[in-house]
Amino acid sequence: MKRTHSFNEAVITGKETHRIYGRDQMCYLCRLPFMDNNTIYHVVWTNVSILTATQTPFADELAVTVTTIVRTDDATAELCASTNDIQLTINTNYVDSDTCAADIAHLIAAGVEVDVKQPAPENTVPDNTSPTRKWQLPTTCPCKADDNIKLYVWLGCVFFMACFVGVSPMSLWWSKKDINQFEGAPFRLNNVMSLNRFQAINNAMQYTNCPSPTDFVDRFHDISQLQDAFNTHYTENYIPSYLNCLDKSMKTWLDQKCPGFMALDCKTHPFGNEYHTIADGDDGKPIVWQIKIQDGKDCPMTSDNKHSFPSEFENE
Repeated sequence: MKRTHSFNEAVITGKETHRIYGRDQMCYLCRLPFMDNNTIYHVVWTNVSILTATQTPFADELAVTVTTIVRTDDATAELCASTNDIQLTINTNYVDSDTCAADIAHLIAAGVEVDVKQPAPENTVPDNTSPTRKWQLPTTCPCKADDNIKLYVWLGCVFFMACFVGVSPMSLWWSKKDINQFEGAPFRLNNVMSLNRFQAINNAMQYTNCPSPTDFVDRFHDISQLQDAFNTHYTENYIPSYLNCLDKSMKTWLDQKCPGFMALDCKTHPFGNEYHTIADGDDGKPIVWQIKIQDGKDCPMTSDNKHSFPSEFENE
């Protein structure tokens, strides 16, 4: 039955708990005399408004005699007492979240002050969302939990700085001077990572996990694995177009003691390391997909004066 229906000849024959909308609710048993099939309808008792009550109420709706309470709001006020029985309008035998809310709304509408901020302990709903905590032995150091995050920030700074050419020295990215469009770095990285932390990570970086050879000296050992991994990655995952460019590139280095130091007069920056690079030049988007450093006089040699890493190409 819908709550909006009104029947003047409905007869309430009883009261019991019935399952409605997936949960047990206290209901009135109603019968409509003008219908011949004698169907019994279950109506939630909070949705029923009784116009004419029976002489014998249900057992849980019997009137309760209220003890007389004397109020003394003012010392000179007349003592007031109530000798009238209070009709019980709240079901004390069946209470759930919906009926309790309906009773509270009924009391508030009647002018009764209701404290809903501090419910009684028996009316509080336990919080099942909080997980049960327990002691356990930690297996990782909490001080090292964010090491990878700092490494990713360091990589982001390196990739960002690589987008701009001609900013030297690197400390200009952390300069405290105002940004000048004619000199220095175009941005500042002070709010991303401090210069001391960046340099500490930069100095601790290693690009190989292979042990150094014992029978000869390889001055390019620290970068050989990185170079091979770069070439292998592009060979397996990149397909160049038909148009490629092979050229010599110089990595500026002014210290003559660096491995592979050489001078090329034809280059704008003639001193440093020479790389042979292959770039895909199609569509005007050059992508370097093969690199190789030229060893020169520092090419590692074995004890019998032979190349430790002979080339597969003749006369290279």
